[in-house]
Amino acid sequence: MITSNKLVGRLKEQQILQECVNSNKAELIAVYGRRRVGKTFLIKKFFKEKFDFYVSGVYDTNRQNNIKLFLNAIRQYSNDYVPEVDNWIDVFEIFKNFILKLKQRKKSKHIVIFIDELPWFDNQKSNFFTIFGNFWNSFAVDIDNLKLIVCGSATTWMVNKLFSDKGGLHNRVTRRIFLTPFSLKETEEFLLNHNFDWDKNSILKAYMILGGIPFYLSLLKSNLSLSQNVDSLFFNKYGELKMEYDFLFNSLFNNSTTYQKIIELLADRVNGLTRKDIITLLKIPDNGTITEILNNLVNCNFLEVYNSFGNYVNNKIYRLIDLYSFFYIKFVAKYNGKEEDHWSKLSDTIKNNWYGYAFEQVCFNHINQIKQALGLTIISTEISSWYYNKDGIKAQIDLIIDRKDNYIDLCEIKYSSSSYILTKDYSEYLEERKELFRQLSKTSKSLRLVLISNRDFKENMYTANFTTRVNILDLYK
Repeated sequence: MITSNKLVGRLKEQQILQECVNSNKAELIAVYGRRRVGKTFLIKKFFKEKFDFYVSGVYDTNRQNNIKLFLNAIRQYSNDYVPEVDNWIDVFEIFKNFILKLKQRKKSKHIVIFIDELPWFDNQKSNFFTIFGNFWNSFAVDIDNLKLIVCGSATTWMVNKLFSDKGGLHNRVTRRIFLTPFSLKETEEFLLNHNFDWDKNSILKAYMILGGIPFYLSLLKSNLSLSQNVDSLFFNKYGELKMEYDFLFNSLFNNSTTYQKIIELLADRVNGLTRKDIITLLKIPDNGTITEILNNLVNCNFLEVYNSFGNYVNNKIYRLIDLYSFFYIKFVAKYNGKEEDHWSKLSDTIKNNWYGYAFEQVCFNHINQIKQALGLTIISTEISSWYYNKDGIKAQIDLIIDRKDNYIDLCEIKYSSSSYILTKDYSEYLEERKELFRQLSKTSKSLRLVLISNRDFKENMYTANFTTRVNILDLYK
């Protein structure tokens, strides 16, 4: 397992934190994102673990245990007598006195308070959230040198409760930092910093399995091949990522069963489904609960919402973008065999077919890099997909970039185990599909064919049909 003291990437997030540190007012900074994405690591490394107070909530414990944790942290950082109390009102009165003593001692220097996994303190009927809000509004907000950072893996709690509060904490969070998985570039930097001598396509394969989640990447061992690492993490009897999936959803969502059913359904529908399709296929009620669940999955970076071309309002498509979940469902969840080297023994054909689907997800996760490669960084665009199945005509386009400069880029995404060769038949098929799209969409814009591949292109007479090509080097920018 990788252990590291170096902070990779997160440049924008570090800039926001620095701006907060430099400000002359009290800051309530909320850092959120899915479990294992590196929230705690970011805060600890940015502040070099020099906190005036640090405490972390514990998953699935009771109010009294959380109160004890908080009081013990005050004792640790104050080196002072702290009485035993059994309610959050008294805890925060003690906490206020602790901060006042800090202010007196530190004068104008920053007071850095870090409360990790804040949602886990908010047990049912604990009144923690109400009292925390009162603490900020009636006390902490007036301490100009106070920097209070709160983190939470329970993204739904952070979004629906902390950010959307209509009471004491309404609009009180001064900065929000939503931490997303690593990009390919950040994944490469992370692995290179830990002596992984892997080429870009090997790193891409690791990304397609682990999804750019820093903690998952930290479990890789540089003395093993990628296949050996996958076997160790997923197919070993006690593999760490074999047992992660259920805990991931249980720790993020209450009543997580429906959440998992949606994820598992979309793992089999790689091009995504509409809300109506999801309701029909899962046979669940069409009510506000399903809307809330879908929104929560989007907020937690498991799903992305895309549009069907030409319908940018009413026909939204939900697509699974969490690559760890995608891999787990396809290969691990239903595997009942005893071979602990299952992935190593699996045929290249099966692996490459799956890599093809996963590569589409990677491309959707790197839209900005694709737009940069196409020279579209200053042009307004709409991202969509297109699927047509009527009157015996069936056609699909993976990715469409509808541009405000009167062009539409029709992107074909191809995964290849070697240099990509465009054949005569496939070239003719793509031209026919382009004209079919023009006819059925009734667009008057100019159409460009764009090929996106994980490999270099072998130039021939047919590659000229593609106005632009995007390869793996472009995705690493």
